[in-house]
Amino acid sequence: MARVILVGGAGFIGQSVARELDQRGHEACVLDSPRRLARLSREDGGREHQELNWKDHSGLRRVLQKSDVIIHLAWSSTPADSMSGICDDAEINILRSIRLLEAAQSAAVPRFMFASSGGTVYGNSLDQCPRVETDATNPVSAYGVSKLAVERYVDLYARKNNTIGINLRMGNPYGPDQYRGATVGAIAHFIYAAARSEGLDIFGDGSIVRDYLYIDDLANAICLIAEPEFRRSGSYNIGSGQGTSIGELIKKISLITEKQLVVNYDTHRSMDVSYIVLDCESLSSLTGWRPKTDLLTGLKIMWRHANKEIPDH
Repeated sequence: MARVILVGGAGFIGQSVARELDQRGHEACVLDSPRRLARLSREDGGREHQELNWKDHSGLRRVLQKSDVIIHLAWSSTPADSMSGICDDAEINILRSIRLLEAAQSAAVPRFMFASSGGTVYGNSLDQCPRVETDATNPVSAYGVSKLAVERYVDLYARKNNTIGINLRMGNPYGPDQYRGATVGAIAHFIYAAARSEGLDIFGDGSIVRDYLYIDDLANAICLIAEPEFRRSGSYNIGSGQGTSIGELIKKISLITEKQLVVNYDTHRSMDVSYIVLDCESLSSLTGWRPKTDLLTGLKIMWRHANKEIPDH
């Protein structure tokens, strides 16, 4: 049984990973701010929670001691708001990540995993093919620049300390828990609007392509990488390997919900990557992992939960 620290683990991805760790017989400790910990459901059971204080360096080291894995999920910005606060984005997210790496080094934690972004670190390319980990990285938002910077620090500390450092380049995760106050992604936002018979506001003409991954598949991949048998440092794509444009996504949601969705188009934003699909063969070849939930099935699950979770629906 491994002891896994989920830094920023009270959020949408963290709670899904914690449940998967429970099922695998590991000990998950959720480390997060008091405000976020207070929102956790009672369904969290007897799982350990610890308050995260970034300024208490010695306290952070104590929490990390005798842990086998750190999964760093804490992040304060989105691609859009990072561009209006570039200094804050760097100061908060990059420096905190380095402090966490320093604390992990002091506590002699053998494995550090960072939730990076497959959707932003690669940037735009004329070649609209699935991205592989060896492709050039050219982020177009401060968010992507910061994520990539932390990746480099993860690599650096792993080499320096002869530990395992892994960057998780994730696609766009979605799942029912996004209806419960999580940062809402496109799928949850669109289905929420459909349930409330509200219009959709999108940036651009609907041609932007994303790689959507059901949350259970993402959690499964992360936990496979957290297993002691996985010992190869580096960056790994985690996505569905399938691209879906915003326009196609809206059509699928309209079909499933049997509702005609009204779409309001706004100007394309410069910080939005036009096309991102992730090639996950590297991870699959090492672990056998493949996503199990296709997009249409995932959308149907989301719609069923929408009828239970969304107020006044």
